[in-house]
Amino acid sequence: MKLRHIGIVVNDLKEGVKWYERFNYYPFIWESVLINGGSVEICKMYHKDGSCIELIDGSTGVNHMSITCNQLEFEYLKENNDANMFEKEGVAYIRDPWGNVIEIVMDRGF
Repeated sequence: MKLRHIGIVVNDLKEGVKWYERFNYYPFIWESVLINGGSVEICKMYHKDGSCIELIDGSTGVNHMSITCNQLEFEYLKENNDANMFEKEGVAYIRDPWGNVIEIVMDRGF
């Protein structure tokens, strides 16, 4: 299992990108994603060390942490967490005991 990215909510996506560029994170993917029936703009920014942050246009704060795991770990995490999680093929969203969202992505080549 390894950290995939941290989702950070910013109230101005363009300004957020400029700010994180100061830390040598550079925009890689700009896209609009559907969440809960609405559309949200995001920008994935990568560092040369391979780390990634995902800026999300909205209010402010940390939105979620994402981890990549193999199929066995994915199945274990699904079976041993709260039943109110959301899942689509190879991706599940669960909450920790404090309400923080954790995105679990199964990497079939892991």
